[in-house]
Amino acid sequence: MVIIMEGLYPPQSAKEIGKRWMEATAPWPDYITPKGAYISSATGEGIRAILIYEFDRAKMAEALEHIGSRIERYLDVPGYTYNIQVWNEAQEVMKMIGLA
Repeated sequence: MVIIMEGLYPPQSAKEIGKRWMEATAPWPDYITPKGAYISSATGEGIRAILIYEFDRAKMAEALEHIGSRIERYLDVPGYTYNIQVWNEAQEVMKMIGLA
């Protein structure tokens, strides 16, 4: 399963976000495989950062806690908002609905 985290912030906060990103030196736990950040800019919306975190379903609580603790460092950056979504693999969903 994966968590997809999207951060959104105004261009004037980009340097501060970048500084805090570079200061994040703590290693990821073995049970999380991070992918990203992928950055895009949209006129009128600001800058978007997408990060994907892969982990085993059995570690969901720990993964959410760890990812949440890393997001905390950005919460006081002006204009920063984020969204977290938990996504299941299609095969897991098929099992849930009795098709696998």
